[in-house]
Amino acid sequence: MQILDRNLTALRRADPALAEAVAHCTLGPDLEVRGARSGAISLCVGGRLECSLENPLAEARELAQHFLARAHEVGARRLVVFGLGVHTLPLLASFEGELLVIEPRLDVVRAVLEHVDVSGALARV
Repeated sequence: MQILDRNLTALRRADPALAEAVAHCTLGPDLEVRGARSGAISLCVGGRLECSLENPLAEARELAQHFLARAHEVGARRLVVFGLGVHTLPLLASFEGELLVIEPRLDVVRAVLEHVDVSGALARV
């Protein structure tokens, strides 16, 4: 099973209408998937990089560790993530509370779901 199929299967369980919209979405002309030096992907949206072209996975680990530690400190029961977080979202799957992801562009969602396995997190979003 391809990454996109795995992600859409997980998303269908949580939100069938959104999964179908993503499945039929095409990427906008201002959205580019680039390869980072580390081999991971990076998105460029409207000419702006969403993460570095060096090692976005390392950056994502640092962000996720910070979010999870802070959530634990304050006893958070919900994490709200603005932007899909290309590499951060899968790392937040261990959060025991609710994950709320706000990403205004459906084509960005599609690009991420094509390249990054976020199925574990999508089951809880």
